[in-house]
Amino acid sequence: MAGFDPNRNDEYSVSSILREINEQSNPSAAVDAFSLEEILSEFGSQSTSVTTPETPSVKQPVSQKEQKPKPKEKPVKTRKEKPVKMPKEKPVKVPKEKPVKVPKEQPVKKTKKKTKKQLKSEATVRKAHRVNPEEARKNMREHFGPQQDRMPKKKKQNTQKASKPTVRRMGPSISPQEYVATRKGAVRLRGVCAVMLFLNALALFYLCFAANLHIPIPAQITFENGVELHHFLVLGLSALAVTIGFPVVFAGVREVLKLRLGLSAAVMFTQLANLAHVVFNLLSPAETLQKPYAPVAVFTLFFAVFGMWKRENAYLRSAKAAGMSKEPLGIYSNEWYHNINIIKQPVRDDRSFARHLESEDKVELTWNVLAPLGIAAALIFSVMVGIVSRDWNRFFWTLAAVSCAATPFVAMFGFSTPFAILSRRLSRVGSSLAGWYAADLLSGRQNLIVRDSDLFPKGAVSFNGIRMLGSFSLEQALSYATSIFKEANNGLFPVFYEELKSKFGRLVPVRNMRHYEYGGAEAELEGNLVYVGTGSFMTRMGVHLGAERDAKNVVFIAINGTAAALFQMKYRANEEIRESLFDVLDAKITPILAVVDFNLVPMMVEEIFDLPQNSLEYPNIEERLDLATESRYLDHDPCAFVTRSGFVPFASCVLAAKRLRRVTARNALLTALCVFFGLAVMFCLAWIGNIYASSPYHIFWYQLLWMVPVLMHSQRVK
Repeated sequence: MAGFDPNRNDEYSVSSILREINEQSNPSAAVDAFSLEEILSEFGSQSTSVTTPETPSVKQPVSQKEQKPKPKEKPVKTRKEKPVKMPKEKPVKVPKEKPVKVPKEQPVKKTKKKTKKQLKSEATVRKAHRVNPEEARKNMREHFGPQQDRMPKKKKQNTQKASKPTVRRMGPSISPQEYVATRKGAVRLRGVCAVMLFLNALALFYLCFAANLHIPIPAQITFENGVELHHFLVLGLSALAVTIGFPVVFAGVREVLKLRLGLSAAVMFTQLANLAHVVFNLLSPAETLQKPYAPVAVFTLFFAVFGMWKRENAYLRSAKAAGMSKEPLGIYSNEWYHNINIIKQPVRDDRSFARHLESEDKVELTWNVLAPLGIAAALIFSVMVGIVSRDWNRFFWTLAAVSCAATPFVAMFGFSTPFAILSRRLSRVGSSLAGWYAADLLSGRQNLIVRDSDLFPKGAVSFNGIRMLGSFSLEQALSYATSIFKEANNGLFPVFYEELKSKFGRLVPVRNMRHYEYGGAEAELEGNLVYVGTGSFMTRMGVHLGAERDAKNVVFIAINGTAAALFQMKYRANEEIRESLFDVLDAKITPILAVVDFNLVPMMVEEIFDLPQNSLEYPNIEERLDLATESRYLDHDPCAFVTRSGFVPFASCVLAAKRLRRVTARNALLTALCVFFGLAVMFCLAWIGNIYASSPYHIFWYQLLWMVPVLMHSQRVK
């Protein structure tokens, strides 16, 4: 519409053009004359260019041309010249081109100038409002008690977990009672197999070694006089032994299929080498025959099955002891406050005990290395002898000899014997270990969390006297003190509660309880501000006690700043607990006193139990309250179960786990030495060409003598 001129005197007026447009858009509408105001309103902002004096010149042609016939009305040119499509040209208003961001930039420049001028003042304000974490934590303790302060630390300690051992084999996820019910039959079957194998091994021992021991034997079945019958008997007894010892044979097959050879695979390889040697003896000439190693191989299989039965029987006994209580306590090893601590907490899921009970022990892990080494050495030595002698019979004879020398009798007893001893002993005191998993987790230098009930169980603390110091009644003072002790999980609660029941008193609600580092706590009870603690705590809180403030083993209570009562306590040390504390210290375990009782400070505990000075750790009040929580469930699995309360089962279980790991590691070392010495002797004999000196009789006694140090050392686990 920029080209429109209202003064223009053409053939058609503006009014006629608008009328025609209206008729075309709406033919049924009436055709009226348009006024100047309507025309200007139709054109919008362009009306500002029209002046009022020029309006008569616009209206003059209207009266003349209006009466002409309509055939000449061809507004084609006018439609082209005139912007008829005005609604489409209205987007001339471009809101995007407007400088919208300018209003935002102007205050920014002004604020920059202001901040430059006020930079120093604003920095001082920010510094003044900066929050110090220590001051904030202190204020929270003063206003909300120590439990609000400990909430972030609880989250942190859950994320800081001790490194767990790598467990490659997991047991069934069932309860201890279900484990006993499902494994009892299998353990009995292994016991029967061990007895039958022992009889079979004795028959082979008599058949092969009777002449060496000068025991009477029929000449027809000896190796010297009846070679063929002797080998048939040996082959039959050996095949029968392999059939009876199916638990170890099947375990060896599983290890081969998993490509992870262990002790069972080594024992199975020894049996196969022995059978191959006997078969080739039957097919070879009599003058080239060597005595079979069947007695050594079958005794190896017997000791393997017997050791397996002994280990699984110990598993069964431990699971039975763990299932004696419906709500057992678990022993956990975790990191709290930058230290690895051993703590006793309730068990959320008792199925974790059976899951970790059958984890691989140190001896089995050692045999994952020794088994491939022994099998490879037997094959190499056999190939060496076979190539030199060019005799397949000597190849299988060397294979049987080296495999028997590399598979000791005592291999299966390295862990099963000490664990069986400990499981029998721990079941009597009400605790049980979850196999090697517990021994591995509870090893090393760790701290032992000791609570009030561990040091002084029920009956070890009693009243030695009660004295009223103010105008308050004994029932009120006793009720307030007992209520605070229950809320704080204090070890004195059972003693005070029994006294409160004898006085027919009742507990009252406790609000806003706060603990203090210097031996006391405060709380609101029935609108009264109550202090409970030692004499030094009362003095710090401004309570006047008089001459009684220096008394030992005393609990004071003050109501609204006035001393109300004095409770003299008597602590008696238990001899078993004293011995357990000394055993813990001898094992280089540091006891940490997570106690809530105000009187139980390290000096007092060391004096009562006759412990060395500075042998106990005493953390701050926040850590003590956190570690003293007995009703908290932990996220990870326990490594041992305790079915009886007290410190003795707890300490016995921890010490037994440490001894089990130490003894098992040394037994594994002795087993490895037996294998290396046996292979070294066979290699030397093969090198000098005197491999025939390794007779079955000599190897049998060699393996039997190596059992003595292992079995004797296993007794040290007690």
